[in-house]
Amino acid sequence: PTGYILDATPVEFTIEFNQSAATVVTKDNTAKTGSVILTKEDSETKAALSGAEFELQTADGTQVAEHLESNADGKIEVNDLAPGDYKFVETKAPTGYILDATPVEFTIEFNQSAATVVTKDNTAKTGSVILTKEDSETKAALSGAEFELQSADGTKLKENLTTDADGKLEVAGLAPGDYKLVETKAPTGYILDATPVEFTIEFNQSAATVVTKDNTAKTGSVILTKEDSETKAALS
Repeated sequence: PTGYILDATPVEFTIEFNQSAATVVTKDNTAKTGSVILTKEDSETKAALSGAEFELQTADGTQVAEHLESNADGKIEVNDLAPGDYKFVETKAPTGYILDATPVEFTIEFNQSAATVVTKDNTAKTGSVILTKEDSETKAALSGAEFELQSADGTKLKENLTTDADGKLEVAGLAPGDYKLVETKAPTGYILDATPVEFTIEFNQSAATVVTKDNTAKTGSVILTKEDSETKAALS
């Protein structure tokens, strides 16, 4: 029948001598199997991600296959699946990415003519940056400086980031990419320097990116008055 596998095994039967009722036999068929292709990609760039591992389960959570790993094209293909509902569950994320165990549900249709296609993306692990603010001459830590965090194109991401008593400010949870810190308020007694401090959050970085920004102390002036020691008259 349409959508089923041919089974040419004979169904044998016997017509009895002088039988009073029809001989009854049964023959079953197995539905044709289908296939699924999962593509694993970066949530931002949509680049293919290899090395992700999945477990294939039925809709009720029964394990069908495990250790299914995405290839160099970010794909996993599973064949010979009976019609029904299934789900892929991620068990290991690609290097540098966050594990997302949200199931990817799909259905193998009866008599399907092409593979079912599904997609699963991953978000890259975030990194952090530590900026140290210091005196340009003494290198003493400067608190109270305020900065704005921007993307490389100047889009404001965070503001009012203030250096602490150790002259430091830390920003975590940054996706890989290029950024800059722009000073918006100088420490008391120092000159504002709005030259951006550019930095990069590397993919899968293991330690915080460290940058330094110094400030020059404001200049002052002096007035000397020359006078006679007795009369206090001005002396040119």
